[in-house]
Amino acid sequence: DATADLPLNFQPVGELYLGGDIGRRKDLTVLILLEKIGDVYWVRAIIRMRGRSFAEQRLVIENLMDTLPIRRLCQDASGLGMQLAEELAVKYGTSRVEPIQFTMPVKEDLAVRTRRNFEQKTLRTPEDRSLRSAVHAIRRIPTAAGHFRFDAERSEAGHSDEFWALAL
Repeated sequence: DATADLPLNFQPVGELYLGGDIGRRKDLTVLILLEKIGDVYWVRAIIRMRGRSFAEQRLVIENLMDTLPIRRLCQDASGLGMQLAEELAVKYGTSRVEPIQFTMPVKEDLAVRTRRNFEQKTLRTPEDRSLRSAVHAIRRIPTAAGHFRFDAERSEAGHSDEFWALAL
């Protein structure tokens, strides 16, 4: 039950947003629930799922979407997440679910925007070591073609999955 990861008696006062980065074996599936109060986004829940079936992951997301007034879910629609993102968009509508393809330009936009939110103090996170490590692991890496990509080295902990869920 994903709502078990929320503070007891959670009653949102602001708009809720959910970011979902999908993984299965090597990477985590991470969902991050944000609440926007004024101009500040507050992380209200970090839900990590390692090795959970896609059916279980879908149930967790649907439980959140059905029980909370989530304004928008931005869902990883690359690779493993493609089918889930499509099905969630059909069920909840494209006004509530936005499938996101992780292209180089999209990842750059997400990384730069998230960094800017941290710098402007419009994004507040809990004392969570894994989240902090994932944020600090993202690097701007030059490509052979002279472009830049934003990514992190794959480790036992994942592939900065918490960062990408937060950025989404």
